[in-house]
Amino acid sequence: MAYQPGPALQTTPMEYAYHAAEQGGVPAFGDQVHPPGKTQIIGADYAALMGDKRPFGNLATRAMHGILAVLAEFFSSLVFILFLTGAAIVAITDGGATPVSAGLYVAVATAFVVGFLMYVGGPASGGHFNPAITLGVALSYVFNPQNNGFKPIVLGAKLFMAILCFVLYFGIQIVGALSGSFMLKSIYGGNVGLLGLPVLTVSDGNGLLIEWFGTFVIGMAFMYSRFLHDSHMSPWIMGIVNGGAAFFAFGLTGASFNPIRFLGPAIATGNYTNAGVYIGGPLLGILTTWVVWEFDRFILRGHYAYVGWQPFTYKTQWQERAHQVWIAEPTKTV
Repeated sequence: MAYQPGPALQTTPMEYAYHAAEQGGVPAFGDQVHPPGKTQIIGADYAALMGDKRPFGNLATRAMHGILAVLAEFFSSLVFILFLTGAAIVAITDGGATPVSAGLYVAVATAFVVGFLMYVGGPASGGHFNPAITLGVALSYVFNPQNNGFKPIVLGAKLFMAILCFVLYFGIQIVGALSGSFMLKSIYGGNVGLLGLPVLTVSDGNGLLIEWFGTFVIGMAFMYSRFLHDSHMSPWIMGIVNGGAAFFAFGLTGASFNPIRFLGPAIATGNYTNAGVYIGGPLLGILTTWVVWEFDRFILRGHYAYVGWQPFTYKTQWQERAHQVWIAEPTKTV
């Protein structure tokens, strides 16, 4: 049975939902209540919660979460470049490596590194370390009507937060990528193997096609595993998908699928060859992901899935879990 607020709480649906949480309310899924004897929050209350009219919330708390998120993205981007371009250098400079074994080096490294970074950094930042993924999440965050529709004040606040967080994420991802590339340059004492800079062995058109489609698939894996299925396997799903894409494309394009994978070694070596392929391909890929994702969740499914990353919305532990629920019937217990 849903929690019944006291007379002093007959103010807004938001206070209703928050007070239920403060009294031990935990979102229940199906017919179960966790822990036993605690409060259920019915779908209508959850819908009200999603209609929070305070897009900026507690600014101090949100700022702290934002700092943690930025630090997580810096660490993830640095490790991503350091390990994966390092693996590429090994694959390129190993005289006995065949195209298959070189691709396998990079694919295995990619699978484990991406899975690890998403597992460790995901709770703090969402686990992006890819400007293309960040762009896709930002677009889905802004163009998500929820219960507020597209009210100008709400849309404006979301747009402001999306632009702010995208700039912060992109900036710190670049800094992390440069840090990783210059660390490799220091370790190897020069531009060995172009510091793992992706190498295009096919035409520009085919390279753009491969980078576009690979990023599209990776973006779909991210959006569906993180926001639709809310799967705890998301880091490893992303690792497997990234690894598979790397194995297929390493001998063709260098398997970038991530602008900082190109920009880090490119800036460190001063070599910007085929920049259009390695920046344009991922951007087109994530835009395709966004269009398909929005069509699926709004048109085909008729549901609104919560999309965001930690600096956008400060959430308690139970809210973090509740925000991942799909609202199919607002009057039904979630």
